[in-house]
Amino acid sequence: MIATTASRVARLFLGLSLVAGVGCVYRSSPETGLCRDRTLDSKPFRGSRVFSGDIENLVYVNEEDTLWISDDNANQIYQADRDSGEFKARLRARDMVAAFPDAGRCDDGDDDPETECSYVEELETLAYDAQARTLYVINTVGDPEKTPPTDKPAIFRLRKREADQNFRFRNWQELPSGPRYDAAVVADGTLYVAVDAELRAYTWSDNRLDGTAAISTPHGNIVGAGYDGEHVWLLTASNKLVRIRWQDRSEDGVWDLEAQKIGKPKGLAVVPGELFVADGDQPNPIYALRFDTAQGLGRAAWLGGWPRSCP
Repeated sequence: MIATTASRVARLFLGLSLVAGVGCVYRSSPETGLCRDRTLDSKPFRGSRVFSGDIENLVYVNEEDTLWISDDNANQIYQADRDSGEFKARLRARDMVAAFPDAGRCDDGDDDPETECSYVEELETLAYDAQARTLYVINTVGDPEKTPPTDKPAIFRLRKREADQNFRFRNWQELPSGPRYDAAVVADGTLYVAVDAELRAYTWSDNRLDGTAAISTPHGNIVGAGYDGEHVWLLTASNKLVRIRWQDRSEDGVWDLEAQKIGKPKGLAVVPGELFVADGDQPNPIYALRFDTAQGLGRAAWLGGWPRSCP
């Protein structure tokens, strides 16, 4: 009798919690095992009057506990608090040109002086090397078929000497033409960039892109990538989240993000316990996703609510 009563109480508690729709489980998907923990706004960013134009990429800088967010329409990179989304700072294309004047103009192959070409008009892709405290910023090509080009691909390095210092401009160089460079990630000290559905190693010293793919995915072009020390995570244009075991390059998980109501995935940041995905559709929200578990479900029901960790 006591066991039956306890079971009824547990079921009642569970039902009330689901009806209330509090926390993550209300938004979770049994198909994917993911739940949306919270949404970070970018129009404007919390605590500011700064509005994004078109968010393209995300990266997590661990010692600051912040997200760095690229915007190729405004040609800016924003820094926001990882937990709240509060605006911290921004880096503009004009700041890049001030540090590297040659990046403000490029040779477009046209003799017309009115035609402008730049290495900073499509600031799109980010990657962070935590060990070297180096932030990579990649300028892509907005319209590769446009003649003459209005922009060319380039890569910039910003570095901190100490963890609590600001990034300082270090150097830059033009990238090999051809690829779009829509995503990048640093894994075990090597920078990898996305070329369609592949990740290829890039070597700064000789400005060379490896001709052989380190990772190739059948799930579509890569638009976001992150590394957690064990896995490389990929976000694809087909709205798939893919987990690759880095040691043997084997795929060990795929999740469909349709259930999270993400219309146009545009960037991925991997944080301990969380994944951040930017939605390219307006108004450019950034979603913090977590995995829910059956164990957490039962524990949360007895606590009378769903903990924010999902659980």
